[in-house]
Amino acid sequence: MLILKIISNKCDINKNGWIDAYDISGVSSQLEGGVQSYTSASQVSGSFQLITSKQNNIRRETIEITVKGIILENINAMSSALHYNQNDC
Repeated sequence: MLILKIISNKCDINKNGWIDAYDISGVSSQLEGGVQSYTSASQVSGSFQLITSKQNNIRRETIEITVKGIILENINAMSSALHYNQNDC
């Protein structure tokens, strides 16, 4: 049973240490009978754009990063991680 598997694995289906879009998609795609079968007419498409609040920043300054989806089709989950060196902050 999917629910028991998720609880026993602390909801981290892909074992990456995060409850992310992969895990949420795994659960949500099983709800109410699951998702429809994949067909070539339902291919994932679109792109993402990262927009920062500033072009340049100084150390310890807060900046905002906006992730914008452009013409997304057949996307049921998306997540991202920002890797950075804490010594540079």
